[in-house]
Amino acid sequence: MDPKKGKFSNVGVPHAVIEDFNGNSLNSIEKTDLLRLTCGDIVEGNPKFGPMFSGKPNFDYFIAICPKNCHIEGNANVFGLNVHPQESGVCKSALIDNSMPLTGGVIGIGTGLGLNRYPKYDTRFGIEILEHKMSMKSFFTFKIDNVEMA
Repeated sequence: MDPKKGKFSNVGVPHAVIEDFNGNSLNSIEKTDLLRLTCGDIVEGNPKFGPMFSGKPNFDYFIAICPKNCHIEGNANVFGLNVHPQESGVCKSALIDNSMPLTGGVIGIGTGLGLNRYPKYDTRFGIEILEHKMSMKSFFTFKIDNVEMA
């Protein structure tokens, strides 16, 4: 991870603390619970994301673990690239954004306001990247240094 953007510590324990590049804890995302996602999980209406995602216009951050083989399992669609609507599959989005390997792993998820449009892109890892119109909320995934899961 780019040290200017921050780092995660204690990944692999039930909670993790996200720090800025000076080692200062970022209070809004401190002690984030590790979410266990399936290949078909989306953000919209998902209780795993809890009330933190409901009705807040600001950004929230989560740490999640995705299983292996999401490129061939799960029924969630992927919309857009790098920034996705809340209706997009989280683990599949992480794969096409290169936030995790095909063998699964720990990812970071940032949520925020939606966009007016999420464009279609070329298929990656056998996952079709579809176009989507306006969404009220968006998310992006980012890589966390972790041990690949087999």
